[in-house]
Amino acid sequence: VIAVGNDGQFAALAGAISRPGLASDPRFVTNPLRVTNRSALAIELTAVLETHGAEHWQRIITAAGVPCGPINDISQAFNLATELGLNPIAVLNKNGESVAQVANPVHYSSTPVTYRLAPPTVGQDNAALIAEFGLA
Repeated sequence: VIAVGNDGQFAALAGAISRPGLASDPRFVTNPLRVTNRSALAIELTAVLETHGAEHWQRIITAAGVPCGPINDISQAFNLATELGLNPIAVLNKNGESVAQVANPVHYSSTPVTYRLAPPTVGQDNAALIAEFGLA
């Protein structure tokens, strides 16, 4: 994902990918024009970006001051979070077994996250819900 938020960032992106002329192209000089001409811009950017992999471009584009980052699948997202020390998995005990779940990503200094219950198994609460809603 490349997150160009203004005309200055677009000029920086154009320079970073060795296409500085894109920033002065009449179709792309302002954000509204880039939106109007999105298809043409996508063709121009794709032609350049597909010449190298995502890591190459992330390094170059980030160095130019333009926010960007890879689109991760679930496994990659958890691996990255682990590498960054974010501890994305909470392990709880349920009936003597360890159950992994996604950790709460929000951390407050005064009220740390606590995990009191493991997630229910599929169908675990069906009978109680059916009775509660009078569906039995």
